[in-house]
Amino acid sequence: MLPRMLRHFAATGDGLPPDGAVEVDAPDAGLRVVLSAARSGAWEPAAELLAQKWYGSHAEIFAFAESAAAAAPEGSPLRGLPLHAVTEYALEHEAGIGKGPVAWSRIEGLVEAGLELSARFEPGDRRAAGFRNHLALALIRSGREAEALEVFRCIATDACTFPWAYMGDPDARAAA
Repeated sequence: MLPRMLRHFAATGDGLPPDGAVEVDAPDAGLRVVLSAARSGAWEPAAELLAQKWYGSHAEIFAFAESAAAAAPEGSPLRGLPLHAVTEYALEHEAGIGKGPVAWSRIEGLVEAGLELSARFEPGDRRAAGFRNHLALALIRSGREAEALEVFRCIATDACTFPWAYMGDPDARAAA
C-alpha cells in the first residue's frame, strides 16, 4: 500500500504537463500509477522511499529519478530529481572514482546536468530551491566549493532543511 503522503501529493505541485501524464520507471505498479498522475511534490518522497536506507537500492532510486527527470518537460524543476538520488547515495559512499557501486562518471554527469538546469532559473527562484540545495551539497562533496558558493547565491534565502539535516547538528559541528 502506498503511503498516504504520496496519495496526498498526487494532487499538488507543478512542473508536469497539464494532464500530468509522465511515464516513470518505478518498481511498484501502484507507485507508477500514483506518480504518473502526480505533481512534482510527490517525486522526492517517492525517490527517498526507493533509497537503499529504506530497503530499496541505488539502482532503483537512480532509475526512478532519471526516468522521471527524462519524462519531465524541458526546464522543469523535476529535471533535478537525480540530484536527490545523488544525495541519498552520498549518505553511504564517499565521493570519488571507485568509492562506491555507482560509477563516478554517472554522478559527475548528474551534477553537470544539475548545473545546466540551475542556470535556466533566475537567482532566488523558489521553484529551483529544492534541487539547488542538493546540487550545492553534491558540489561540496566533490570538492567544488567555488561552484557550490555560486549555487548558494542562487538559493538565496531558500536554503532547505533537507538535505542539510543529513549533515548533523550545525551548532555541534561549528563547536568541534
